[in-house]
Amino acid sequence: MGPDAELHAHPDAEPLDRATERRADGAWLRRAWQCDGTRVLPLSGGRTYVTRGAGGGSRLALVRPRDCPAGGERYLLGTDRAGTVYFAYAADRLPEAPVGAPRVACLDTVAHPLSARDHGMLTHATALENWHRSHGFCCRCGGRTAPELGGHLRRCTACGTEHHPRTDPAVLVLVVDGQDRCLLGSRTRWPGHQYSVFAGYVEPGETAEAAARREAAEEAGVAVGEVRCVETESHPFPGSLMLGYRARVDSSAARADGREIAAVRWFTREALAEAVRAGRVALPDRRYLARRLIEEWYGGRLDPGPEAAGRLRWID
Repeated sequence: MGPDAELHAHPDAEPLDRATERRADGAWLRRAWQCDGTRVLPLSGGRTYVTRGAGGGSRLALVRPRDCPAGGERYLLGTDRAGTVYFAYAADRLPEAPVGAPRVACLDTVAHPLSARDHGMLTHATALENWHRSHGFCCRCGGRTAPELGGHLRRCTACGTEHHPRTDPAVLVLVVDGQDRCLLGSRTRWPGHQYSVFAGYVEPGETAEAAARREAAEEAGVAVGEVRCVETESHPFPGSLMLGYRARVDSSAARADGREIAAVRWFTREALAEAVRAGRVALPDRRYLARRLIEEWYGGRLDPGPEAAGRLRWID
């Protein structure tokens, strides 16, 4: 890729090859960073530059290595099929904005859809930045740590202990009964019209399936039998792998725990569609796995009607 090539992300939706075999090759990493064809995702506190993409969504606005001032950290994100190398550059302040990309956004605020590749890059980079910012010191001796392996390891400069990024598995559970109704809950910290699936972290020594059953029992008071994994999603806040399950119960008796869940409701497809259309129920944003689990059960999109669309929104 020449020095005058387009700086914005390509429309190609293919995820990057993470190039794990290159992370320990310091000479290769230095050459890649010095190459003007390399593309860099600038990052500061999860924020980066985006520009308008096809179909009204967004795409990442990438920069060249020479656009990134000294002082930040570099994380190797991977390579594409054309051989272009991609890094993230994390610093306290974003470098100067590239031409045509005045908007700053993060995963929670960027207009979707991003391409699969862009979403993967931003998730990967954000997760690494979160981890690096909170692991500057060794938990064994208290010494300072320094990044290695293209940003995928930190080593203690005092005792040599290696620290690796961690991923915390969490389950999302859509509960369905024998009448094929779905059970949704409203959390105590949410407005009363917001409903979603049940969720929680997998505990030590617990399988994901056992966690799905436990969370459904704890939050909604239902005894789950069969569980089936529907979809998974990387979520870098703080560094989770979201495991989306559909769970079936034999009894429709349900109750909110009153601590995390304020209310639970059974919905038929028709009742949920009407409640969303009329603005009586708000569902998670479509960029979240929870919404996709609900719409996978429903069999299509669930959109508010014209009158509700302007006033009904999900509040995190």
